[in-house]
Amino acid sequence: MRKIVYTQLGVYATAPFLLALACVATPANAQTACNATNRYTMDWDVLTPKNTALGTGARNFVITNAAGGSVTVTMSFVADLTRYIDSGFGQTPNISVQNVGGITAGENTLFLATDFVGYTTNLASATNVAGVRFSFSPAVRDVNLKVLDIDFAAGQFRDWVRISAANGVTPYIPNLSTPYGRNNTTNPGVTAPGVTAVGPTTVAGATIINGDTNGTGAATAAQDFGNIQTRTGQPVTYVEVRYGNGPASTMTGTAGVQSISIHDLTFCPLPNVTYSKTSAPVATGGADPLRFNIPGADIEYTLTVTNSGGSTVDLNSTVLTDPLPANVTFFNGDIDTVTAGTQNFRITPGTSGLTLAAANVTYSATGPAPYTYTPGAGYDAGTRGIRFAPQGTMAANSSFSVTFRARIN
Repeated sequence: MRKIVYTQLGVYATAPFLLALACVATPANAQTACNATNRYTMDWDVLTPKNTALGTGARNFVITNAAGGSVTVTMSFVADLTRYIDSGFGQTPNISVQNVGGITAGENTLFLATDFVGYTTNLASATNVAGVRFSFSPAVRDVNLKVLDIDFAAGQFRDWVRISAANGVTPYIPNLSTPYGRNNTTNPGVTAPGVTAVGPTTVAGATIINGDTNGTGAATAAQDFGNIQTRTGQPVTYVEVRYGNGPASTMTGTAGVQSISIHDLTFCPLPNVTYSKTSAPVATGGADPLRFNIPGADIEYTLTVTNSGGSTVDLNSTVLTDPLPANVTFFNGDIDTVTAGTQNFRITPGTSGLTLAAANVTYSATGPAPYTYTPGAGYDAGTRGIRFAPQGTMAANSSFSVTFRARIN
C-alpha cells in the first residue's frame, strides 16, 4: 500500500496506482479495465520478424493506442540463453503460428522451445531455466497475457512455469486462471479437461507455490487444455515468465524437448490525477455585498480534481483534505441552493461519475487528522480542517470540483 499526500491542498487518493494514487481496495477487486480507445495491445501479428530467430538480446517495441498514447515495452530474455532450439518455424525465440490453442487460428505468438541439459530444481536460478521479461515505461496497469501449452509428457518433460511481476522493486504475484475455472486466488489446482495445475498446490507430490503452474497431462498445439491467463491487479513496471522442466518429472537422465507460447499482451495506462484550488469572494446579501477579499467578507474555495489519464480511479478511493488558514472561519450553513436540505458544500461532478453526500464530509479541530469534530451551526471557528470523500469510480479523462465557504477574520 502507498499513499501520497498533497500538503498544500491536502488532496490524496487511495487506490492501487502510481502517481497520485495508492490503495484501499484489495488487489483482487481493485481493477477496472480501461476502454478500447485507451487500451494498448502488443500484437505479435504486427510485430516483426516472423518465423526467424529473434535472438536473445533486448528489443524495444513502442506500442500505441487509439487515443494517441504510447508505451515502450522492452522484451528481454533472462536465465539460460543457450538452450533455445529450432522449432520447425525457425530458431527460437521467434514469432510464429506454432501454437493456436484457445486463440484464433493463424494468430502469431512468441514461441519458446528449449532442450535443457537436465531437470530444473529452482526456477529462480539460471540453470535449466528459460524466461522472458516485458518491462513497461511508464508503468502500466491491468496487464493481460496468455501462456499456451503448459503440459506434461511422461518420461519426457513436465512444463513448470512461474509468472511474476513487480512495481519497481516491489514484487507482486499476478492473478492466474485456467479456461476451466481454477485460479490462484480462490481455488488453485487443476480441473479436467485442463492439464495445467495452478499453485499453490501439489503435483505428483511436489509443492507448486503461488505464481507457479505445472503440466499434468498432454495438450496439442490446437487445444487450450494447457493455457494460463495472467492478469495484474496492481500497477507494474514488468511482467516475467520463466519456465523449466519439473518438479516431479518421471524420467531420469536427460530432459526432453519442451516449449510454450506467449500470446498478445494488453494493458492500460495509469490514471493521471492533478488538482487545483481557487478562491473567490461571494456576496452574502445586504446593501454592501462585500465582494472583496477583506475582513468580514465571505470567500468560497473550490477544489478541482482532474484525471487526465486513460484509466478510471478506483471505487471510493479519492479523498480531499484541506486544512483551513488561521485567518478564516468555516461556514457551516447551506450554500447549495439546488439540493434539498442544508448542504455546507457544493459538488460539481462533471463527467466523473462521483457523488458526495453530507455523510462523506468530515471535520477536524486541529487541521490534519483526526476528522472527528462536529461543527456548530453557522460560522464555526472550531473547524480547522475538512475532509471530502466522494463516492464512486472516477471516470477516465474527467474532472469534478467541490466548493465550501469561509469568512475572512
